[in-house]
Amino acid sequence: MHSLANVVGLTLMCVQTCYPDAPTHVAEVTAYTASSDECAPWPGTHTATGQRADWRSRLVAVDPRVVPLGSQVWIEHLGWHTAADTGGAIRGTRIDVLMRDKRTARRWGRQRVRVFVSG
Repeated sequence: MHSLANVVGLTLMCVQTCYPDAPTHVAEVTAYTASSDECAPWPGTHTATGQRADWRSRLVAVDPRVVPLGSQVWIEHLGWHTAADTGGAIRGTRIDVLMRDKRTARRWGRQRVRVFVSG
């Protein structure tokens, strides 16, 4: 049985091996939901790329000057997501991850983790 630390380490090693030229960042990753009080005045609507804001689509909001929209983004502990949204507070290496519900979002909170970006 693998410990979580070993699995995360192996995944990180695989990402670095498969994508050796991928830009690497340490990012501040925060969680959000599509609820009306977090996305007012546009709750539960579409992202900057036109996709429906649905947590099952594994979407993130990024600064498109740092991470191009449409890129695949690997976030330590969370896996692969698609850069599909932007936000007023998203600048530099800050990333917002669309989560299932407020409880899950609060549990993640705000963390500084490694991030890889693949075209």
